[in-house]
Amino acid sequence: MARRTPNIGYMMIKNKHESYNSNNWLKDNNTNLALAKIDKKGGALALNESGELLYRLSKGDRFKPSKNYKAMSQTFSSFIGVDVELLSTKKKASQEEEEDIALQVSSHELKLIRGEKFDPHSNEEFIEAESGLYELNLFIPTSYMLQECSCHYAEQSFPAIYALVSNLCNNNPDRVEWMFNREAYFMQGLKKSQVALVFKGKQGTGKSIYVNEVLSPIFGYIKTINDKSLNTSYPGGIVENTLYFNLDEISVTKSQSEGSKNFLKALITNDTITAEKKFKTLDKETSIYGQVLITSNEEYPVEIEPSDRRFTVFNTGVALSKIGFLEYGGGEELIGAIKSELPAFACYLKRRHIDKVKANTPLWTSEKQELISMYEQQQYQKQVKQGLVKPVRLTKLQKNTQEFASAIKYKQIWHFESLKFDNPELYENVMNDLYYNLFKVDNLLPVFKTLYGTRTIKTTAELLRVLQQFDMNQFNTSNIATYQFGEESYECIRIYPAY
Repeated sequence: MARRTPNIGYMMIKNKHESYNSNNWLKDNNTNLALAKIDKKGGALALNESGELLYRLSKGDRFKPSKNYKAMSQTFSSFIGVDVELLSTKKKASQEEEEDIALQVSSHELKLIRGEKFDPHSNEEFIEAESGLYELNLFIPTSYMLQECSCHYAEQSFPAIYALVSNLCNNNPDRVEWMFNREAYFMQGLKKSQVALVFKGKQGTGKSIYVNEVLSPIFGYIKTINDKSLNTSYPGGIVENTLYFNLDEISVTKSQSEGSKNFLKALITNDTITAEKKFKTLDKETSIYGQVLITSNEEYPVEIEPSDRRFTVFNTGVALSKIGFLEYGGGEELIGAIKSELPAFACYLKRRHIDKVKANTPLWTSEKQELISMYEQQQYQKQVKQGLVKPVRLTKLQKNTQEFASAIKYKQIWHFESLKFDNPELYENVMNDLYYNLFKVDNLLPVFKTLYGTRTIKTTAELLRVLQQFDMNQFNTSNIATYQFGEESYECIRIYPAY
């Protein structure tokens, strides 16, 4: 049966920040010659609610406050080469003095700034609020976000970056494609994926190079979080003003604490978080814009539950030093090549077609299953230690059946991959059914026998009874319904996605 292809969200968004309105500090109706001269030289002036001047002499500078109008008059006179007088209120000159008087700027000609905010979804640096007030946007797009891209770029346009990502994905093309789709989804809308990507592997495989030399220059607002960062009473400070979070070498002991688990969950899936900030009164939630990447050299970097929908886990390839730094000779040469390819890679991300569903759906991998198994074993050991369960040794048949039940319930696609070689038609049939959260009852026994080669269980009814011992809710007969496939109907087990 051919799989029907629903609308799964392939799209390409024009990057709005290519026309970002930076340094838009002048009022629309400005006629002041001095302010026009300041704007032409790249400077800016505004006013805060305390009556202080906010000023900068370059677009790349942060605004500084000053109450000294006289000193600021001297500064800006020197800046534009013409005498300027900054006034808290407008001063009227007599007609005979008018020709000799310095250019005047009064406070009512400046935008009134009530505060700051970090908003990557706004297309302006000065965001208009209510009552004629403005907010200063702390987010400024990077040069790679602002660059115009007149054509589509293929992977051949950035060979060094592609080779680095391939090594991080252990040279698996499907994983590379999933990762590029996820990064492009974020680049085009600055809307984070609901899935955190976990890279685990030996030191020197390129994890830090990817973060520091690729993500950091392209997105600009990247923050590295470690155990020390998480050990704070003010997690709100970790979240704010960030476009990309790199959780690096977070110990599993730390990630297992209730507070850290809730924080990590919010970081990945929530739009906002209620979290304390140092020296600030908590009067509203903090927005979370950042995408999450977890990097670790450990085998067990993060705790993952069986029903998880928030993590994709990849083992990385070999250390770069063992493969001649991807044939670039050395680390400096590789980094140099990566830097030269950033414009092309940024355009590739901005112009490639994206699959929104795939970008927000975890990729099931054997590495993820290993972490889930570690979690289940830990929970089992805790229950044994607490006397809640008695330690038991499962027979091989019981282990196989438990594994089979879990593979169906959690749609562990990788678990059925050996069917490709033993029974391609059955494999395609199972993949189609799982796609629609179903599993044909008639396929239970053939799939089980093909995977495990057992002859102990002889009938579907017998296998279903054994599966019910491990999970009555999933394999209860009340969870079996008849579905139409073309002209034929089949009894199917319904699989409810676990979120």
